[in-house]
Amino acid sequence: MQAIVTRTLSPTDSRGTRVEAKANGGRVTRPYDHSVNETRNHAAAARALADRMDWSGELAGALYGPDFRTVWVPLDTSLRA
Repeated sequence: MQAIVTRTLSPTDSRGTRVEAKANGGRVTRPYDHSVNETRNHAAAARALADRMDWSGELAGALYGPDFRTVWVPLDTSLRA
């Protein structure tokens, strides 16, 4: 199982703010939606990548690191610690 890592990309001269979602299986970049908050933007990017990799089900996310990236993992209710 892989984790998805999301981060906000700053605007450039030719592109607005974006959110990137990356995992070993691929990468997706989505435009930042200023009508919703940061968490929802990161969740949408993570969901887009999960859908591209044919992952179904819910994702859980948590902030980490000094640059406040977010890591997302699929929830599998059949596995319990």
